[in-house]
Amino acid sequence: MSGLALSLLTTPDELASIKAEWQALAALVDGSTVFQSWEWVFSWYEHFGRDKHLQVLAVRDGGGQLIALAPCSRTSSHGGVFRLLHLLGRGNDLTEYVQVLSHPNYARPVTRALFEAWHRMSDRWDLLVLPSLPDDGQFVADLRRQAEAHGYRMSEEPNVRMSRTLPQSWQQFYRSLSKSMKDNVNNYVNRLRRAGHRESLSVVDDAAHLDQAIDVFLDLHQRRAEANLGRRHENRFATEQRRAFLRSVARRLFARGALWPCFLEVDGEVVAAQLCLAHQRRLYLYYSGFDPAWARNGVMTILTRRCIERAIELGYRELDLLLGPDYEKQRWGAAPSVVFNLALASPRLRSRAAFHIYHARHSAAAWMTHKPDPSSTTSRSEPVPSVTGEPT
Repeated sequence: MSGLALSLLTTPDELASIKAEWQALAALVDGSTVFQSWEWVFSWYEHFGRDKHLQVLAVRDGGGQLIALAPCSRTSSHGGVFRLLHLLGRGNDLTEYVQVLSHPNYARPVTRALFEAWHRMSDRWDLLVLPSLPDDGQFVADLRRQAEAHGYRMSEEPNVRMSRTLPQSWQQFYRSLSKSMKDNVNNYVNRLRRAGHRESLSVVDDAAHLDQAIDVFLDLHQRRAEANLGRRHENRFATEQRRAFLRSVARRLFARGALWPCFLEVDGEVVAAQLCLAHQRRLYLYYSGFDPAWARNGVMTILTRRCIERAIELGYRELDLLLGPDYEKQRWGAAPSVVFNLALASPRLRSRAAFHIYHARHSAAAWMTHKPDPSSTTSRSEPVPSVTGEPT
């Protein structure tokens, strides 16, 4: 940690003042995600951070260069009894991956510096929650070591991130799909054409049309959520707060080419929408929506295909289908990688009490989600969050 300096940023103005440095750091970190960008985090705090205490840790090297950021916020739970310190913020609304942004050359000393900073602040929080951390680097492993060395307890709840590499051509991508998926991606297009329809991909590239594009997306997203088509889809933008966040982050990402509002048109009518996020040659398929009247025509499958074709043509190297091992994601050839939701408790008595409540609730939720069928002759034990640290 020698030579590293930490500062605590607590206001949006302070975050705005380091915009250029934040963007430069994100560009240096090959594994960074769009959800770690200044545009995303600043917009998130702007709309979801008003009732939270911002606690953003910035780490600089001996020359003053920004080398790491850990955007956190502090809230309370259980009627204000327990104080929570979250990476980003409690709930992490509409945000898939929540990570520390760290220069690769400083990974280990940065983890140690951040942990020791959180430890020094432990009289101001009872539970430290770090959600959706990918297990593809040193951070989680180093954090485990620091937690053990300081007598902390840590709960690790696994989830999966679905992604795949993108080849150099659509034909290569197509050949990698299962036979049933190959049939789908062609048959839906052919079926429309045999019925006399013509489909086309429309991508908004003019900022003057962005607000209208968001309006169309929100309408289709809501209509899909309200339709009775079997699998339930939640309207993720049902509140004004969430819609306002989407508009803010969309404007900022669009300004640097990191948002593609994509639409499928059939005979000139928009029937499906997909918000694509673009960052470091990775395409993220964010939220979508479609007209239920066109559901039988597989319009979302067609639109997804067109978005992937566009990404391949532009030289993108990875397709990220975000959290959750949905069957549809697997059909596009995505493979799982582990991410962890971590909760840490310091040796303080209040912290241990908060930890026990947190772990008990999450264990109960996991059991209820995977509750065995009593009529079955066999049952399988489902994993619950694992706990490391001293026994109680």
